[in-house]
Amino acid sequence: MKRTRLAASLNRPYWKNTYQQADHKYGDFCRGIVRRRLEALGPSIVRDPEDLFERPTESSVEDRARVLCAETGEAIRPWIQSAHGSLIESGLSGAEATRLVSQLSVEDDPLGEKFTLLSFYRLWADGIDLKVAASRAAELSQDRVTAGSKTRESYKHYRKDLYAQILRELGHGQEYYGLDTFIQVSGFLPRNLLIVLKQVTRWALFLGDEPFGAGHVSLRAQSQGVLEASRWFMSDATGLGRLGADSQRSIRRLGEYLAAHRFAEKPVEVECSQVEVNPQVLTSSSMECLQEAVSHSLLLESGTGRRDRNTGAYHQKYQLNPMLSPLFGLPVVRRGCLSLGSSDANAIFDRDSTDLDFARVRDRRVADLRPPFGQMPGQGRLEL
Repeated sequence: MKRTRLAASLNRPYWKNTYQQADHKYGDFCRGIVRRRLEALGPSIVRDPEDLFERPTESSVEDRARVLCAETGEAIRPWIQSAHGSLIESGLSGAEATRLVSQLSVEDDPLGEKFTLLSFYRLWADGIDLKVAASRAAELSQDRVTAGSKTRESYKHYRKDLYAQILRELGHGQEYYGLDTFIQVSGFLPRNLLIVLKQVTRWALFLGDEPFGAGHVSLRAQSQGVLEASRWFMSDATGLGRLGADSQRSIRRLGEYLAAHRFAEKPVEVECSQVEVNPQVLTSSSMECLQEAVSHSLLLESGTGRRDRNTGAYHQKYQLNPMLSPLFGLPVVRRGCLSLGSSDANAIFDRDSTDLDFARVRDRRVADLRPPFGQMPGQGRLEL
């Protein structure tokens, strides 16, 4: 297929399926499906579908993070150890690094501590003296509980990503639970919702839960079921032949690329599961592979895209299908969006791009999100 034909096919108005066009009604429609299926099992089964699924007993992600850290029982949290190591690699002595991380520690609030580190890393990346950066970050951490402050708003935006980082760093899988989440995971296709519920039920029975009795489907069964459904979708939605294989490889690369951003020390976008692409910078191979992924719903066109002010080129946004998000520990909502330049986009989608080519591009992009943020070792050394 010629590049001009593919460019024209991508340079078109935003397409939605029937359920996306009525997305405000989709949730109610899905809940109706679940209720009718429960009614078919018998009168004794009927109850609010949400009541079938266990939810964390903690009222907030802050409390949940505290419980997870207490259960893990580590004397020093992994993110604090990592910060200490990064400071030493930047040229600080062990005593200097210990002094700084002590300023950044919030022992009774792991999520607040992660936000303090995020604030510190932002200042570090801006070239602020590390001693000053640590003091400012500690002040910002205190301001996150102040109603109406910009810091509080920033904390609210990032706390789910920071909680996801805590889960990973403590060795836990990501959490996907509740009917609302399953509906979001389905990606506007009721069939996908039924597959998710099927896998969740299978896991519940395997783990000894009572999904249709007096009990609930456990958190573990829900998350494992969603992950199993995600694996099924990756296999089922892939096209045939070499193009199908190339498309699947590209989607895996894209998922890894987005995950590398989400779990970096200084993520820029919030709950990011989207990318923005200018089709004019893509090779013909990349465009063909991207179009294959869209045609099989591995990627969903999201939003209306935008026109570049300078070139007039149409930039389209694509969301990784939420059914695939659990494979990479990504959010199922559509919020943040990364803009892919030519080298990044072609490293992901071009069939001639090797795994090494992709790894280099990914690591180069993530290097700006991890200490020492492009600085040479020793640049951050302080006289304390």
